[in-house]
Order: sequence, then C-alpha cells, then structure tokens
Amino acid sequence: MDINNYVSKSIRQRIFNGSLAIRDPNLEELIVQELVKGAKGMFLWVEFQLRDLCEAESDSGIKHVLKNLPRSLGETYDRLLSKIEGAERREIIERLFKWVVCARQPLHVDELREGIAFTLGDREWNPDKVVTNFNRLVRACGNLVVVNSETQVVQLAHASESPFHFTIQEANIMAGEFCIAYLSFSNFETQVIRYTENANTDVAALGKIASRGAIMSPDNPGRGAVRLWNSLRHKEATTNVDLRWSLPKKTKPPDLSKFEFLSYVTMHWLWHTMDFKSKVELT
Repeated sequence: MDINNYVSKSIRQRIFNGSLAIRDPNLEELIVQELVKGAKGMFLWVEFQLRDLCEAESDSGIKHVLKNLPRSLGETYDRLLSKIEGAERREIIERLFKWVVCARQPLHVDELREGIAFTLGDREWNPDKVVTNFNRLVRACGNLVVVNSETQVVQLAHASESPFHFTIQEANIMAGEFCIAYLSFSNFETQVIRYTENANTDVAALGKIASRGAIMSPDNPGRGAVRLWNSLRHKEATTNVDLRWSLPKKTKPPDLSKFEFLSYVTMHWLWHTMDFKSKVELT
C-alpha cells in the first residue's frame, strides 16, 4: 500500500468509527493532502499526526494541527516527550526506548520494569522503585512501542522507522552502565558473603571468583580462575591445607527469583559495555 492510499484509508476509517470528528466534509480532503505532503513516505509519521488530529476538539483545532505539523520523526519524538508530565517520567520513558532499541534479545514486561526503574545512583535493589503500571507507560509512548499480549514481549511498533535522536551506541552505553550498577547492588554482595563467611581466606577468594563465573564470557581470562577453583573442589588436597575442611558447608542456594532482570544482565553485561571506550573518546 502506498502512502496516499494508507492516509486516505486511515482517515476514512477514523471518521467512520468516530475517533476523528469533522463538521465540514471538505476538511477530509485537506487532511489527506497535508498528511501525504508532510509524510515523505513515512507511515509512522502519519500515525503520530492522526493521533493529534483525533484529539482536536473542532474543525478549527484540526486546521491548527495541520498548520503546525512536525517536519520529521525526530521533531515528532520531541513533541511526544514534551507532552509527558514530570521529568522523572520522561527519563523513565527514554530509558525504555533505549532498552527496546539495543536489547540483545526481546525483553519481557517484567524485565523492563526493573531495567527502567533504577539509576546509576542506586546502591541496592529496591522493590518500591519497580514500575507498577507498565501499560500506562506504553500508552504514554504514543504507539512507538507495543506489548505482545501473548508473550508479553515489548518491541518497537515500526522497527524500520526510528524517530529517536540517540544512536545504538548511546543506548548501549546506557545499558552497560545500568548492568554494572545492577550487578553492584548490595543485595547480590550479601548473597556471596553469606556463602563464604566461614571459609578459609584464600579459598573464599576463589569462591567469589567462581560465583562470578556466570557473568564471564567464554573467552574471559577470569575463566581460568574458575576452572582452577572447580578442579580444586574435585581433587584430594596435596598441600598442607585440607580443602575439605576449608570449604564452607553446603548451604541452601539463595533465592534470586525476585530479580527479574538478573538473568539478562549476567548474560549480556559484557556486550553492552563494549562501547565504554567510545564514550571516553567522545568526552
């Protein structure tokens, strides 16, 4: 479908269902002309303008919208953010956009609740900061993102057209900073301390390294320490230290189920931090 047919069909459909109200029948043709001219082939741009037109209270209001159409998707994005009340909410929505754009795998609603909740200044995982009404945030995004009703995966509504001013690199830097901050939360440090508090100092150090093996890539040099630790656990002691007595007693694994975003972060933190060098060069 070309842009002309798309605009004509979209306007006619909205007039029919009552979401776009006009008194003068000739106004329909004017709307089509102005949207086709301003769209420059961008279907997503049309969607945003139709939303504003449907919110107009009169024919005069519709004409005002048509006279002040944004010239690009970027300008449309700026207008969208300007309509969002509260600086904190705008920042949360911007973080949402960046995560959806740069995520290494499709993110679910429950994961993004945490991904957009915390900032670099946070020192612990605080459930009070986790977003409660995610659907309300999606509505505030103005149809830029959608949630799959079956899988609960959050994704861009139109992946081929991006209105965002930020680059993928900038989104990755934000994600990388978040991952490091998230993994540094005191909640996770507590889990390690509980396990190693009664262990021999040297063995405990290896234990900490091994416990972090899950967040290391296969080619990470730290993997050597993990392999050493694992081999020590399965061999008889050949030194003066009997590792059987140095190792801590087997304890119940900590419950990490409440940390919805932990699995993604531990799997992809290294990839998201690859652009840190570029950030230093830019600054």
